[in-house]
Amino acid sequence: MEQLRELQQHLLDNPLYFGIFFITGWIVVSILFAKTTGWSKLAEKYRTYKKPDFKLFRAVQVTWGSSMMAGNIYTLGSSYKGLYLGVLFPFRIGHPPLLVPWRDIRVRKVKRLMINKVAFEIKNGLARPLEVNENVAEKLAAGSKGQLSI
Repeated sequence: MEQLRELQQHLLDNPLYFGIFFITGWIVVSILFAKTTGWSKLAEKYRTYKKPDFKLFRAVQVTWGSSMMAGNIYTLGSSYKGLYLGVLFPFRIGHPPLLVPWRDIRVRKVKRLMINKVAFEIKNGLARPLEVNENVAEKLAAGSKGQLSI
């Protein structure tokens, strides 16, 4: 316990060390989150380098599976080609933009604590199901040009 206090004091006394420690921790946590949610596996197959030419919804709250709430850090969009997934800048490490074709997505309605949500399941099981509020899913369906029905 005493060693932990000394480390904390050392970090506080030396802003450079604190900065290095903070940035390193941020990178590690971001990469671990990408691994835990399945994003890194999705990126191997669905990474996109093209800038989206359709409407994006920023700061969308997403839940991975039924328990991993990720806050409002996601950017979602849809076109006739598929579902676009991105992450806001400070959290982007380990999370390249994705474009998942509709043929690889299964959609189902779910209810969590009396909140209507829609789960997007990648058919090949590379990631946990991605859940969004039903109103967000309806906006994505509108942008899909008939490829997504809820």
